Amino acid sequence: MATRQDLIEQVSKAIEDVPSVDVASAVEITFDYIVDSLLKGDRVEIRGFGSFYLGKRRIAPGTNLAKPVLAHKEVKTVNYRISDGLRAQIN
Repeated sequence: MATRQDLIEQVSKAIEDVPSVDVASAVEITFDYIVDSLLKGDRVEIRGFGSFYLGKRRIAPGTNLAKPVLAHKEVKTVNYRISDGLRAQIN
C-alpha cells in the first residue's frame, strides 16, 4: 500500500533541488484542493489517471429491532472513474 508519505518521498527523490518540506506542502495543497473541489460539488479530473466526483447511494436502515425501522437513507459517496490510459496500462 502506498501512503501519502511514500508519495512525498518519491517526489522528493525525483526533484532533488526542492526540500522535502516544500514537497510535503505541495502534496498537502493538492489534496486540500481536491477535497475542497469535491465539497463544492465539482468533478476533479486528473488526465491519464482518472476522475473523482460525488455521488449518492441509498442504504437500508439497520436491522436492530429495538429501534423503529426507518426509510432508506441517501449518503454521499466519493466515486472514482479510472482513465482509459491507466486502464490500458493495468490490463
